[in-house]
Formats: sequence, C-alpha cells, structure tokens
Amino acid sequence: MLAALADGILIAHAEPAGATEHLCRLALQWGKPVFRPDAGDGAHHERLGTRATGPGWLRYGSFV
Repeated sequence: MLAALADGILIAHAEPAGATEHLCRLALQWGKPVFRPDAGDGAHHERLGTRATGPGWLRYGSFV
C-alpha cells in the first residue's frame, strides 16, 4: 500500500464508512498526516483528524 510509504496523504473527499475514510483512519493510526482541501463542509473530515489545506499547501514540503 503506497499510503504506508508516503510522508502524508491528500484526500479530496471521504464518504462516511467508505473505503477512503478507512484509508484515512489507517494513515492516521500510522502517524501520517492526512490533508483535505479547505472548501465546502469539512466537519466530517475534521472529526476524522484531517488537516485543512489552503492555496499554498504545496509549499508545505513533506507535509510535516
């Protein structure tokens, strides 16, 4: 699984109880930061523990 090797993960959307949400939870358990776009309703993603990204998120380097 590539997520296990990544420094961090960017998700566009995770449906409640869906496969992407499961991947987010696994990555967070592994200590990986999980990012999401800072747009729309992010309440569900915030409860998961994801971090909002702004326009300059690519300058953030290795997501640390």
